[in-house]
Amino acid sequence: ARIIDIKSPEILTRDKVPVAVEAVATVKVANSSEEILKAAERFLGKTEEEINENIKKVLEGHTCEVIAKTSLRQLLHDRESVVSEFNKIAASDLFKLGLFVDAYTIKDILDVRGIIKQILSNININFTKDYDTKDYNKVKVETNLIFKVEVIPDFVQNFGNFTLEQRDDFLKTLVYKVISKKLKSITQKEIQEQIDDKLSLDLISAIDEEVKSLGLKVVKGLFIIV
Repeated sequence: ARIIDIKSPEILTRDKVPVAVEAVATVKVANSSEEILKAAERFLGKTEEEINENIKKVLEGHTCEVIAKTSLRQLLHDRESVVSEFNKIAASDLFKLGLFVDAYTIKDILDVRGIIKQILSNININFTKDYDTKDYNKVKVETNLIFKVEVIPDFVQNFGNFTLEQRDDFLKTLVYKVISKKLKSITQKEIQEQIDDKLSLDLISAIDEEVKSLGLKVVKGLFIIV
């Protein structure tokens, strides 16, 4: 048996999340005389290092193929189905070499750009700004929002190349515009009376609608007049 360590290059999952995978495979020569002959012919005159490298390239190629067909959540939480798919795909090519995979294990999922951590974590936005009201007054409002990633491909498309600071600044600007538009349509008194009730719900709903196309959803929102 040969133990082959596999490390894929950066590859996009089915939902466009950049990852790399570390795995290990145990590869054996098939039992039939025909397959033993295939293996002997294929690797005749090659060193052990060359044989392992040839097998590794085949396994890495199929690992990348499987990752590209797999969602991030499946990769993280249902590795058995990923391994099953790998075995199915790799069997044909290895059979041509007189080999078969006796065992294949995913050791680690590498978060190469930090996107997985963002997807699995809530996003907290906090800021305080002055806003104009309908009756030409100003109110200072502290905004506290928690977002979660709802649609992974949309989130990656919009924020995949952002730093955390850039992402948060973008969201703060977007949220500020939504709140500003809403507060400018009502009076200072109405804001003070409704900020803990209807107005707060209206703001959350408006913000939620605005961030939907970014793959985000508002989990919680709190607005305080300061």
